[in-house]
Amino acid sequence: MKKITSILLSLVLMYSLCVTAFASGAALSVSASASQVKQGESVTVTVALSGADNAKSMALTFSYDKDRFTMTSGQWLLSGAVLSDVNTSDGEAAIAYSNETNMNGNVLSFTLQAKTDASVGSTGVSVSPVMKNGTVTISVSGDSTEVSVVCKTHHYGEWSKISDSQHQHTCSACGAVEKANHTWNSGSVTKAASCKETGVKTYTCSACGATKTETMSKTAAHQFGDWKVTKEATCTAAGTQSRTCAVCGKTETKTISALGHSFSKATVTKEPTCTETGVESGKCKRCGETTSQTIPAAGHDYGEWKELAAATCTEEGKESHVCSVCGHEETRAIEALGHDFAEPTVVREATLYCGGLIEGVCSRCKQGTQQIIPCTAVDEATGLVVTTEEGVFPEGSELRVTAIGADHEKYEAIKTALGGASENFTAYDIAAYVGDKAVEPDGAVTVTFAMPEGYGQDTVLYYVAPDGTVEEMVGYAVDSGFAAILPHLGTYVLSASQSDDISGSPAPSSNSNVIVWIIIAVAAAALISVAVILIKRKK
Repeated sequence: MKKITSILLSLVLMYSLCVTAFASGAALSVSASASQVKQGESVTVTVALSGADNAKSMALTFSYDKDRFTMTSGQWLLSGAVLSDVNTSDGEAAIAYSNETNMNGNVLSFTLQAKTDASVGSTGVSVSPVMKNGTVTISVSGDSTEVSVVCKTHHYGEWSKISDSQHQHTCSACGAVEKANHTWNSGSVTKAASCKETGVKTYTCSACGATKTETMSKTAAHQFGDWKVTKEATCTAAGTQSRTCAVCGKTETKTISALGHSFSKATVTKEPTCTETGVESGKCKRCGETTSQTIPAAGHDYGEWKELAAATCTEEGKESHVCSVCGHEETRAIEALGHDFAEPTVVREATLYCGGLIEGVCSRCKQGTQQIIPCTAVDEATGLVVTTEEGVFPEGSELRVTAIGADHEKYEAIKTALGGASENFTAYDIAAYVGDKAVEPDGAVTVTFAMPEGYGQDTVLYYVAPDGTVEEMVGYAVDSGFAAILPHLGTYVLSASQSDDISGSPAPSSNSNVIVWIIIAVAAAALISVAVILIKRKK
């Protein structure tokens, strides 16, 4: 191999007699794949050429520390007509001719393996052009790079603190330094906290022995002694008692309530009655003071209520009861019974725009009478009832109610508008028509919904506007139904439970309770009338 390489080098040099090997300003550069290499591992060295636009031949020699490295391989990175093998034992290589336009760029690489017993430290790796024929000017300089051999397995010493957060240790063979964060133990109390002073807790790094401290807050529990009376309480004045912390001296004080007089033999100087207080006098056995105190009034002791005058259909009755002690009599009214129609007759049916009229004879007083029924319309399919006053709807108006089920085109839109407030709801489209023309009420109407099965006290009524906004309506539960006074008709939804998630729902008014009672009072008469109509129809 040595002979072949020498022959090739000779050929290269002979060829270079005819052709200038390198142009003026040409230069080699050497770079390593890593600046450090562990013992037994390899590093690749690359040789690059620049400024050699007309070069056609080249020969190189390699210089490295053979006590530390062994060249294991080498290869040309340019193709040429005549290429020599890279001599890994002597560190030589030659190229006689290249078909490339020029030799600029990476031309050759070789691999150096650090010996397993290589001494650690930095060493140079250099590459130089060969110049054996003095008649040829080769104006190119060599280059070198530094590679450090480090331990494959470091021999670190003990950890030592370098800052409040880190420690380090050093390899005794190569000097490599490794840093790491402190590893704190759970800490121990080096000064106990008390109610007077803060304490100290000390943490120790398990690797390097560094320490850090943490302030412990003062304790909240004082070490109080027993309560001691500092001022005795009397019959009329409060006393005090105190206790003191044995550690910090803090004192707490509390009041002892006045004892009040203690009569040995109280004498009643004025007997109490049902309505007036009495007085008792006596001498306190503690302080010797003669004093008096009030005896509360006893209050009336009434017997059972007795009827004085029976109530009739149109007039109130009266009843009373008498105090067994003083004979005081207290009376109260008995509510009039009202007429009891045995066979009511509907003289005029109520409609959405006109009130009805019923006549009948009272089964108690046998008096014939009439009763006006508010304007009323009932939707037989849904059980929904609308009541109002005359003039609110124009003549000829009729009620039209549509139940909106899951298969209705509006169902999903309503569900979206509710915003997940309730998965259990019942929706209705409520409208009034005169012929084919929809009409709106000129005033408020009372609507009573049939309560769906499973709905209870938490039932809420919402109005869903055409634009999708939702408004909670004030309503109230009635027998087997839910009633509300509505300002207009449209889409209304009964929800089984209330939720705060509905956008656009108004906050509850401070007058809500008053409004509810007004609604109940207004609707009560209407519901009674409706009930009479339904009974009559049933008969």
